[in-house]
Amino acid sequence: MSYTPDLSTNASGYRDSTALHAIAKADLEAKSKKKAVDGDGKPYDRPYDPDEAKFYKLLKTMFAMAECAGYRVESRIVLRDKKTGKVWK
Repeated sequence: MSYTPDLSTNASGYRDSTALHAIAKADLEAKSKKKAVDGDGKPYDRPYDPDEAKFYKLLKTMFAMAECAGYRVESRIVLRDKKTGKVWK
């Protein structure tokens, strides 16, 4: 049987709503954050950016397609997002 502490009370057994709200807010923030991943799918500590994730997924697909066709990408790939105009290098 596992022990689950009652977060609504402090160590003395008295109700502690300030601590309860702070812990609940921290838990909610942690759950809402997604980990960003690099091109190899390895997570790193940076806020999740859906545009960046889309770029790395596309880049990985392009490298895989070149490999399947018997080619290797030799130089830098530069892409511009049609919607945002952001340049990815």
